[in-house]
Amino acid sequence: MANKHETKTQDPQAPAAVIPSESPDSTPEGTSGEGPASVAVSWDDSTLRTVYANAANVATSREEIVLLFGTLLGWTHGEGERTIKLSERVILTPFTAKRFLTALGRIVSEYETRFGPIDISAPQRATQG
Repeated sequence: MANKHETKTQDPQAPAAVIPSESPDSTPEGTSGEGPASVAVSWDDSTLRTVYANAANVATSREEIVLLFGTLLGWTHGEGERTIKLSERVILTPFTAKRFLTALGRIVSEYETRFGPIDISAPQRATQG
């Protein structure tokens, strides 16, 4: 049986849920359009897959933003070519990508508050002396 996760949000564009919003000139039924509407979101995970990725890349066009996820095995700091096995491609509209960016930024900020800063600078190579 599938798990259902329900989220209630005051704003249909709330980044926590990263859900599609109504068009700017439409108002949800039962609201005046002057304040935020309450939206219930039900997440159906019956077809959800879990994958691991330690590498990602982004490509864009005018109509979409493409996220590529993959795995780099045998991480070494030596020179040479490395191969990343791509496993997932996620295509987003620019609007969904921006909401995702906002939500992801908030989550990373909360993570760093709890566990400390994440250092993404390139690892320093050991020098021989």
